[in-house]
Amino acid sequence: MIPVGIALVIVAILLAQYISNDSQIEVADKEKRKAIPQTARDILSERYANGELTREEYLTMLDDIQANEQHRLG
Repeated sequence: MIPVGIALVIVAILLAQYISNDSQIEVADKEKRKAIPQTARDILSERYANGELTREEYLTMLDDIQANEQHRLG
């Protein structure tokens, strides 16, 4: 049978490896998100979702974005 001390060391090593891999995945995800260009609509929606804008501010800015898109297309 494995002594308790050795078992604890093995568990600690496995836990440290798991935590290290998880943080590396988070960093990779953040870098991937930074690489994707965001549109004005994406940024506006994110700010609204984070509570940085009221509903009225969100709708006003969304109208501005839509008007700008229409102006560029037409």
